[in-house]
Amino acid sequence: MPELPEVETIRRGLAEVLPGKQITKFSVSLKKMFQSAPNAPKRLTGRRVESVSRRGKLLMIKLDHDLTLLIHLKMTGQLIYREPVAGAPGGTKLVLAGGHPIPTVGGALPSKVTHATFTFDDGSQLFYNDLRQFGYLKLVRDEDVRFVPIVATFGPEPLERAFTEKVLVERLRRRPTAKLKPLLLDQTFIAGLGNIYVDESLNLAKLHPLRRAGSLSPTQRRALYEAIKSVLRKSIKMGGTSDNTYVTIHGGRGDYLRVARVYHRTGEPCRTCGTPIKRMVVVGRGTHYCPRCQRPPKS
Repeated sequence: MPELPEVETIRRGLAEVLPGKQITKFSVSLKKMFQSAPNAPKRLTGRRVESVSRRGKLLMIKLDHDLTLLIHLKMTGQLIYREPVAGAPGGTKLVLAGGHPIPTVGGALPSKVTHATFTFDDGSQLFYNDLRQFGYLKLVRDEDVRFVPIVATFGPEPLERAFTEKVLVERLRRRPTAKLKPLLLDQTFIAGLGNIYVDESLNLAKLHPLRRAGSLSPTQRRALYEAIKSVLRKSIKMGGTSDNTYVTIHGGRGDYLRVARVYHRTGEPCRTCGTPIKRMVVVGRGTHYCPRCQRPPKS
């Protein structure tokens, strides 16, 4: 599943091309993918895009007439934006693509896994594909966005100014017996973190995934706070991580995995001390760590 850096990379790409465009046609082929009122598809037609934002792993396309379209890519969602080719009636060129890399972003569209298509007033199109159909689109009024269950329960955004060290410390104090890996995966604790960046942040902070929140010293809490921000910023700068379920907005591969500290590096030397990276399973998720830098808890 794309995590915060991947979704933010997609958001930035769409924010460059969608604002100002008017939706002249919208079609959805799989009703369950569009979790809105029955007349919602008709309400999209004629709407103009004002901005593209993000909350956690959720994309938010602000439209005129006080409407917002929510898009969650989940495991295998994919967005492909194409512009018309000058002098070639009906022809389009790939401009942006992000999310799951299958089907190939340069293939014919719509395809058998295209479940929604937006056509804009300049002839450009945005396709929503989803191989396993876990993702969704949801149209809501602006005033109701904060009441959508997933939005209402999100924790703080880790890269916003409001997310200070004090905020993290207070949230850790509320969950003293919680183990760090499951806690950081909890979207109600911090929004946007997933398996990759939790492992990376814990390693950078030199904290074992099974350490309990209440056992951290002030220095360790500060290290965790700084590590989360550092890892996320670095990944965004590198276009995110391409494992087997994500490509960048340009259809290429995110480059973060090349410099990852522990993720998918089982048996390889720790970048800090040279000790082989180990892997274990925590709450059903493959978890990578350095047994020397990240000492296990005593109990």
